[in-house]
Amino acid sequence: MKKFLMIISLVLMSSTNAAEFLSSTEQATVLEEIDNICGDTWCEGDFDFSFNEIKCDSESSVCEIEMELFEGCYEEDESLCNETIYSGTCSIGKLAKYSDLVDESRRWRSLNDDFYFRLSDCITELEEEAYSIFDF
Repeated sequence: MKKFLMIISLVLMSSTNAAEFLSSTEQATVLEEIDNICGDTWCEGDFDFSFNEIKCDSESSVCEIEMELFEGCYEEDESLCNETIYSGTCSIGKLAKYSDLVDESRRWRSLNDDFYFRLSDCITELEEEAYSIFDF
């Protein structure tokens, strides 16, 4: 019985340690690059976005990006207010390493093209879900 418990413990510990393939610095960089491109793409529409977290699993090769969609508004004093109207997660597969998400081979760092296009498709789906719930 002790051997069984030790084996279970080792398996759980090893899978927990091996699951995330992005370092915390790489996670922050990916979110920063998503936010950087947002101003030229998705954020020019009816919604503002907050990209809050990315988790990438090395075993499934899937990254999940958690985000919130905001409806931008202005207060009477003309300050910007943001009200979360929809939260969603994009799950994108076939990602196994940092370079699958961020391309640093160019003069300026940017999102990997394939990752960018798949993320764009997912964000479009989330926007459509938000439109179907709220009247714009």
